Amino acid sequence: MHPRELFEAHTETVWNRGDLDAVEDFIAEGYVEHDPSIRDSVEGPAAYRENVDAFRSAFPDFEVENTHLLVDGDTIVARQRFTGTHKGPFEGVEPTGNAIESTSIVICRIAGNKIAETWVETDMVRLYDQLGVELP
Repeated sequence: MHPRELFEAHTETVWNRGDLDAVEDFIAEGYVEHDPSIRDSVEGPAAYRENVDAFRSAFPDFEVENTHLLVDGDTIVARQRFTGTHKGPFEGVEPTGNAIESTSIVICRIAGNKIAETWVETDMVRLYDQLGVELP
């Protein structure tokens, strides 16, 4: 599968449909995520599954759109727009019922037809603002 097709299928299947059983189809055994916006380390498919589940539990109607997608060999750079409704606890914030919309930049390294490593930068200030959280 071409890296673009892999990434788009991953976004649709895992994040938009919430098919956690498909995580292992897309995420490499030695997967590592570099994301300063999350507290816990995300390493391997099991931790990735937990991360997706936590996000989708907080925002059950979570949806991601790849607005820009660049592929260079085994590297993908995506700008993503995501939306959802805050219906479950998220990072210590109790459900507000608020709609959210924010963006992320994701860089992925593909190896063995799976996502092996990602670097993620999410506009958490915008997200927390929409949840009514005042940041210092």
